[in-house]
Amino acid sequence: MRDAVRCEIVRRYPVALVVATGVLRLDTAHILRAAVLKVLADRPTALVLDLADLEVLEPASATVLPLLDQHAVLRADSVLLVAAPSVSVRRELHRLGAGIAVHATRPEALTAAAGRPAPSRVRLAFEPTHGAPALARRAVTGGCGLWDLPTTLATRVAQVASELVTNVVEHAGGDGLLLLTRGHSLLHLSVRDGSSLQPVAGAGFGLTIVGALSSSWGVRAVPDGKVVWATLRIWPAAGALGRPGSRP
Repeated sequence: MRDAVRCEIVRRYPVALVVATGVLRLDTAHILRAAVLKVLADRPTALVLDLADLEVLEPASATVLPLLDQHAVLRADSVLLVAAPSVSVRRELHRLGAGIAVHATRPEALTAAAGRPAPSRVRLAFEPTHGAPALARRAVTGGCGLWDLPTTLATRVAQVASELVTNVVEHAGGDGLLLLTRGHSLLHLSVRDGSSLQPVAGAGFGLTIVGALSSSWGVRAVPDGKVVWATLRIWPAAGALGRPGSRP
């Protein structure tokens, strides 16, 4: 009997595809969770989870699936779709009453995922070179221009992006990924790198600047590194919540 969960990340962006095989137990559910969180760190518009060859041996382990559905929504503004679930997976989803979208085949799930309206995003993969902060500034400034955001806001976003990318270049030492997402009333900026070394507020001016220019910021560990994120309020904006300078 297969005694482990194996996850193949076939696609990561804009629609992610993860194929999970093996046996889902309480001691193997973390493997599936780690693979999904790794993909969600790229903030795909949707994530298709192919579970045709995944068998549930211990029913309690299936609770990882609705948990991952919540992670997709809350962490990545994404949606989770299950493709071709095995009989045991389908049975547990029904028992749990999980409201996860289920499709009979992988192509059907991928088609549904591709048809989901995508939020406005800027994505920049970068190498740890001295020119990376300038690339980040140009990328986010261009996005703000396409979204007709005020120049003052674009300048703040560019500065925050520059500081976060500089931290990757100077301290992480590996490739990074910048994502800027435009929501209804907030801009969400995240920079991912492959280092588990946590940035320390107050150790330099970089994070002080990020904190001063952002509504909020933080650090989130992912299986292969970390994500440093910041949000900036869009103001003025039709329907924007709160007041200028207010913090969520």
